[in-house]
Amino acid sequence: GQTRRDLANDILFFLEENVDMIGMGPYILQRGTPTGDIWEGNHRDLAAANVANAKGIVTSEQQELLDIHAGAMFELTTRMVALARLVLGDVNIAATTALQTIHPTGREVALMRGANILMPILTPTSHRNHYQLYEGKVCVDESAKQCRSCLELRVAAAGKRIAYREQGDPPHALRQQL
Repeated sequence: GQTRRDLANDILFFLEENVDMIGMGPYILQRGTPTGDIWEGNHRDLAAANVANAKGIVTSEQQELLDIHAGAMFELTTRMVALARLVLGDVNIAATTALQTIHPTGREVALMRGANILMPILTPTSHRNHYQLYEGKVCVDESAKQCRSCLELRVAAAGKRIAYREQGDPPHALRQQL
């Protein structure tokens, strides 16, 4: 897995490459994939807890392990969002659905810690189950109208507003054009 040094180097890479937008989220296991297989091999206790959870037979100890892991991933990811905002300034930073998947107010917290972009799921509802990047993804059964309403509430809860009918180019990119 990535070390904290790797993560710091990622931020420096974004700076060196002069990126306009970044998205980062916690790693969420997708079993049966090459990366998932490696992760499970390196995290046997968590892997067993994930399997038990999926089967509905998770023990209290396993649930505690899953909760601790999700909390740690949530804190690390939102701190990386904050660090990216401090270092990169006016780039677009996504508040990812993955954060909401591991924490009920994940996107709101990301917005409060420096993210400024939400990416609603626009795939037609009937096709979303075929586009699962990770297990347990939230919002896959919401209609576009439900998604819009949900995002409006989440953005308001974070003390922000949705910029409808405004171009979403980051100020960073616009400065490059001058």
